[in-house]
Amino acid sequence: MQALFVHGMGRSPLSGWPLLRQLQRAGLKTATFGYLVSVDDFSSITARLVSRIEQLAAGGDYILIGHSLGGVLLRAAVGALPPGSGNRSMYSCSAHRCGRPVWRSGYGTSCFTG
Repeated sequence: MQALFVHGMGRSPLSGWPLLRQLQRAGLKTATFGYLVSVDDFSSITARLVSRIEQLAAGGDYILIGHSLGGVLLRAAVGALPPGSGNRSMYSCSAHRCGRPVWRSGYGTSCFTG
């Protein structure tokens, strides 16, 4: 199983390190997706993310993890994926609703979309 982490605005892929380390210990292969909103616009970031998810899907089942704007980007990218892009689960910690809530925390709504 693979996991891709997408950070929030103003952060970097390093912000996911504590979670990714735990996932690695549990046997998952982890990766990150980085972006800079000061350099790229939403649509170009989303297009790069779609391409990255398609590469990930070629390797089998995967989990997508987004924090804040990373969750919004993931929602847009998943919506743009072609049919047959593999089995995935998506988790997001964001102020933006992304699906059926699993639980609520002080950090926003955590969601799962199958």
